[in-house]
Amino acid sequence: MNTKPIQTLQELAQNLKADCYYFVSPSSAGDTYRLCMLKVALESQYKGKIIFIIKAMHEAICEMFDGLEYVICEDKSVDFCKYKQCLILDNVVSVPTLGKIYSHFINYEFGKDLAADTQLEFDRVRLMLPQDAQRVLPTNLPQISESLRAKLHKIAPLDKIILFCPEANSFPRLPFIIFKDECQRLRKEGYSIVVNSLKYKKEYARFFSNGVYDLDLSLKEAIALGISCAGVISTRAGFCDIVAHYCKRLKIYYTAFSNYIMWDRVLPNTKRVYVCDVYIYKKLLQISSKSLPMKLYKRYATKGFLKKLRLPFTAYFKIYQRHKSNDIAPNETSEFIEQELSQTYEYNLGRALQRACERFWWGGFLLFPFAYLKIRKEKGKGFKRIDVLP
Repeated sequence: MNTKPIQTLQELAQNLKADCYYFVSPSSAGDTYRLCMLKVALESQYKGKIIFIIKAMHEAICEMFDGLEYVICEDKSVDFCKYKQCLILDNVVSVPTLGKIYSHFINYEFGKDLAADTQLEFDRVRLMLPQDAQRVLPTNLPQISESLRAKLHKIAPLDKIILFCPEANSFPRLPFIIFKDECQRLRKEGYSIVVNSLKYKKEYARFFSNGVYDLDLSLKEAIALGISCAGVISTRAGFCDIVAHYCKRLKIYYTAFSNYIMWDRVLPNTKRVYVCDVYIYKKLLQISSKSLPMKLYKRYATKGFLKKLRLPFTAYFKIYQRHKSNDIAPNETSEFIEQELSQTYEYNLGRALQRACERFWWGGFLLFPFAYLKIRKEKGKGFKRIDVLP
C-alpha cells in the first residue's frame, strides 16, 4: 500500500525520478486496470521503469499487481490530465518521456481508436504499443475481509449471493424498472442480492425487499465479493473488466447505444444485454412513446426540410387538440415516466411544447424559447438522450 501523503500533480512534478516514466490514469477504474495489465509491455516498449499516477479510489486496483509502483495524487489533479490543457503544467508531456508525466488520454482519436475489434487492440492503439503486446493478469487478488465476511454470513452463503452494480461513473444508470424486475427474478431463484450503488442509493433502495441489501462496499470489497460470489450483474463499467476473468458469471447491461458500440468487447463468462432489448423496458418505452409529450417531440424532430424550418406553433396546437383527450392513461406508465422519461431530453422538450399548447391563448409559445434554451443547456448533463425510440 502507498503510505505517502496524497499530493497535487504540480507537487509531484517537482520531484520526478529522471530514470522513470510516469503514466497518469485520469479516467475510470477499467482504464487503470487495463493500464496496469500492460505495464510489462509498456516497459518493454519504452525501455525503462514505469510509475503510475492514480486517484486514491484506484489504489485497490494497483495492489492487485505484484511489483507495480504507483503514486497517488488528488483526484482533481489527475482528472485534469484528460484534457490537453494539462500540458501547461510543468513536466507534463504529450509523448512518453523519461522524468516526465505522460497522459495517453490527450492523444485519443475516438473515431480511429473505436474501430478496433477487441479491447486489447483498442489499448494497443491508444498506448502506441506493437501488435504483439500482451496483457499480464494480476496475481494478488483481493480477499473478502473478516468484517465483510461476517456481514455476508448473516445474509446467505457465497454461492447464493449475487452482486448487483446498477450504476457506473461513466455511463447512464440501469433503469429502475429493470433493476426491480431483475431483483424479483433472482429472489424467486433463491438468491440474495448485494447492491453496490453510487449516487442513486435512495432511489434504488425503494425497490429493496427482503433479500436485497446495500453494504456500502469499497472498490476493493466489491472486487473481492464479485470474484467469490455466485455471479455479478452490472451496467457496463470498468468494474466489469476487473472481475470478468475471475467471477463465475457476469451479466452486463449496456445502458446506452453509444457504450454498446464503444465497449462491446469480448469478455469471458459474460452475457451482454442492451437495455432496449429487455421486454419490460421495451414495452413501456413503446407505450410511453404514444404519450402526448412524445408525440409533440416526434413532430418537432421530423427529419428533412421541417427539421431546418420548425413547424409554426399553431401546428403543435392542432396536434395537442387532437390527442389531449386520448392521451395514454397516467397510471399505466406513470412510474416509468417519473423514473425514466422525466430524465430525458426528448420527454422534457415534449413537455415544454405541451405546456406551451396548454397556455396557447395566453401566449404560452412566447415563453417556449426560454424553456427550450434551459433544456438545451441540460442536454448531455442532467438530461440524457433516449437512444432508441419506436
